[in-house]
Parts: sequence; structure tokens; C-alpha cells
Amino acid sequence: MSEIKVVIFDFFDVVHGDPQKAWLRENGLERAGVFAEASDNLDTNQISLDEYYQLYATGHGSKTPEEVRAEFKEIAKIDPDTVAIIKKLRSAKYVTALVSNTTTDEIGPILDEHELRPLFDAIIISSEVGIRKPNPAIFELILKELGVEANETLFVDDTLDNVEAAVALGIGGIHHTDAANLEKQLASAGVHLG
Repeated sequence: MSEIKVVIFDFFDVVHGDPQKAWLRENGLERAGVFAEASDNLDTNQISLDEYYQLYATGHGSKTPEEVRAEFKEIAKIDPDTVAIIKKLRSAKYVTALVSNTTTDEIGPILDEHELRPLFDAIIISSEVGIRKPNPAIFELILKELGVEANETLFVDDTLDNVEAAVALGIGGIHHTDAANLEKQLASAGVHLG
């Protein structure tokens, strides 16, 4: 087994809570029908963030797009423990990257507000490349951008399908549940946080 040089992170429900999942849960709804379609289309840049909130409002039936947007912003927060792990990885000279199914309009303000961009050597947003996880092409893109082999890389995501897609390419996979488990899994993979 090769030595791990790179750790690639998903964003929502890893570094930052997923507002969509939290909002659907809070409203007793599931990621199906109009909600799933809106999300997939947003992630691949087929609709704007405004259109996405409009579809969610329509799907809900009694909220305005502005209310949905405000609730999304309020409901999900940064995970300081995971951010601390990423900082430790960088201090230990590991390369870190971000691959997220989202749009720049959604993730950009969060990255800027919490000063997260400097924590990643490369960032791939699905809407910018027109490919979303678990499509293997998005993992091939990040490997090419970083100039590394799959077996030198770990991928951390809360969605098992995405982890399995990465593993199928030879990337090491960590199914994220919480920061404490992440630290254990990194150690098991031979990643030393110092």
C-alpha cells in the first residue's frame, strides 16, 4: 500500500452541515421528486440557486423562496472539529482538497465567511465542471489537478455511494460520521496528524 499524501473532503455534512438534508428533515420531507430533481440540477449548473429555492418553496407549498433561503442559512453550521483536523493535516504537510456536489453560489459565501479556501490545495465544485459525485469522472479530475495517483489518496464523504465510487478507482475511502471517528479512520490509514 502506498503512503497517503492527499486527503480529499466532501463539504456538506463533513466540513459544514448540509442545509438541504437538515431542512428536509425539519419539514418532514424526503429528498425525492421535486427536491431531488432541484438538487441534482443545481449541482450540475442546470438551474440557478434562485430557481432552486423557488422549487423548494413550491415543493413545500406554504413557504416563499426567501423563507427557504433564510432557513437554509440558519439551519446548518460549520463543524469546528473537522476543520481542526484539516488544519492538523496541513500542519503535517498533507495535501488537502475539496470535492462538493453544489453550486459556487451556495458554497462560495460559506467558504469566504469562514475563511476555508486556504485550507484546500484544490477545490472542485460539481456545478463548475458539470459532473456530480458519484460519477468517477469527478474523482479523476481532482487526481489530475493534484497530480497524484489514486493509491496515494483518501476520500472522506458522508454518502456511502460516493465513498464506494472513489474506492472503485483505487482511492482510499472513509465514510464520515463525525470528527472523532474521522480521526480514528485517518490513523488506521496511516495518516499522522502530529
